[in-house]
Amino acid sequence: MSSSPSRPTGPLEVARGGSPLRVPTLLLLTLCLCPSQQLSGKEPSTRVILESAEGRSYFRVVGLDGWNLDSLSDEDLALLFAVYVGTSSAELPPLLGSHSLENGSLIFRPRFPLQPGLHYQTIFDPGALNPGVRAGVSESNRITTNFDIPKRIASEATTVEAVYPSTNRVPENLLKFYLYFSAPMSRGQVYRFVRLFDESDRVVETPFLEIEQELWDSDQRRLTLFIDPGRIKRGLLPLEEVGTALVAGKQYRMVIEQKWPDAREEQLNKSFEKTFTVGPPDRAPLDPQSWSLEEPRAHSREPLCVKFDEPLDYALLLRLLQVVEPGGTSVPGAAVVSNKERLWCFQPDEPWPGGEFYLSISTALEDLAGNKIGRPFDVDVFEQVEDRIVDKRTRLPFRIAKD
Repeated sequence: MSSSPSRPTGPLEVARGGSPLRVPTLLLLTLCLCPSQQLSGKEPSTRVILESAEGRSYFRVVGLDGWNLDSLSDEDLALLFAVYVGTSSAELPPLLGSHSLENGSLIFRPRFPLQPGLHYQTIFDPGALNPGVRAGVSESNRITTNFDIPKRIASEATTVEAVYPSTNRVPENLLKFYLYFSAPMSRGQVYRFVRLFDESDRVVETPFLEIEQELWDSDQRRLTLFIDPGRIKRGLLPLEEVGTALVAGKQYRMVIEQKWPDAREEQLNKSFEKTFTVGPPDRAPLDPQSWSLEEPRAHSREPLCVKFDEPLDYALLLRLLQVVEPGGTSVPGAAVVSNKERLWCFQPDEPWPGGEFYLSISTALEDLAGNKIGRPFDVDVFEQVEDRIVDKRTRLPFRIAKD
């Protein structure tokens, strides 16, 4: 199949000095096609283009008019179209992501953002499908397209926006930290650039659970960093042999080093430090009955506020609490966590009517030590684990008085 170079259709936005600079994608991308594609002056009937929407880039296969793709499974679509870092080979797996059919074209959205400065290769290969599932797809020569993602135009250096828990006093059996950044970060280097120091300024050895698949959100701006559970749960060998990573009564410093590169391979604007003291371990399950609710007034958009008797998990608070009507319908609105994760406030999109409501709480909500509602984290390590996670919920009623 002969074709000409792909022409990406959408502009990419690149931040400069905090404001977006819209640069045509054609100027940003170096697009190299195989010689047969480059020599043809005709617009190819089937081609791959790179587009961007809402700050995320994705690949689109166009020119599929008349192709019967609706009957193909997700596995078939993954065989039909794959994206690689560098060039494809037997040893190199394709990028993780999702395939979809939209407006007559095939879309691949990478699970993680494309990295500036890297080379990507896409392969559209109808011949990779088994004849029995080809479903009308013509077995033509495969189309290989190469994309060089340019390094971004210089912008403000990435900063550490926050570290949670934000309190300066944590339990000895603290379970995890959340690290928030102003821009996407690089992967695979966290344990080189995040360290804990004790009050004698000595490095705490291997305090974190070091896993190959770092726990980033989809934008690579929030990292979940677990303290090694083996040094938290009683009865496990690491705790007995090495001891707790944090010791009650002592003070520590978490240091995020400036040399940690972001996704642009540029270092942070400066190092970040969080100093905190350690209190006794917390092994009590959560009890919502100990929380206090401040009800808003009817016909207002005043927030419903919930005060906790201890700091809770910041990220889980934003996801696992809902305000619902008696029939179970969620009330639209937005929540904010403040006061060192001791206060959750929900503001509705529309004024409150009078009547009965409920605060719906997932039992997966945790405090800083990983204790859940009715279930402490430090349970029998040999207890059977459920095959699947069930979202169980409990409810706290509240009433907004009518005028």
